[in-house]
Amino acid sequence: MKIKNILLVLALPLLLIICVSAALPKSAQPTALQVTRSSANPANNFPPLTREVKDAHAVQRLYDAIHALPKATTGIRYCPIDVGLIYHIYFSSGTTLLEQMDMDTGGCQGVRLSKQDVRQPTEAFLLLFAQTIGVPRSTLAPIPH
Repeated sequence: MKIKNILLVLALPLLLIICVSAALPKSAQPTALQVTRSSANPANNFPPLTREVKDAHAVQRLYDAIHALPKATTGIRYCPIDVGLIYHIYFSSGTTLLEQMDMDTGGCQGVRLSKQDVRQPTEAFLLLFAQTIGVPRSTLAPIPH
């Protein structure tokens, strides 16, 4: 009888952990995307841009593509001219913001997921980004007027 009680006392916390973890929601996946473009140099006269994408499959594909990009190299880099355009990217699920990042399409280019995590966009990614938000690839980093 004592052994049964001891086993019951030991098994109860394990059973509770299993039940609680099964009831927790899985991490939310993005279903919507909002992109805004701003210019760090107002003299460039780039028009503002705002796009919203509600196609969950397209949003998830772009989200996965960003996280699959290689880490940007560190150290000294020689970059072409940067016109100062920044794309602010917001992934959400319903009304919950899941992740916000910024993308610089000029100069050394980079997608900043956090201060310590900057990814290097590829041409294939930039094309996917442009297609997802419905703009021509050539307009992501245009020449200033």
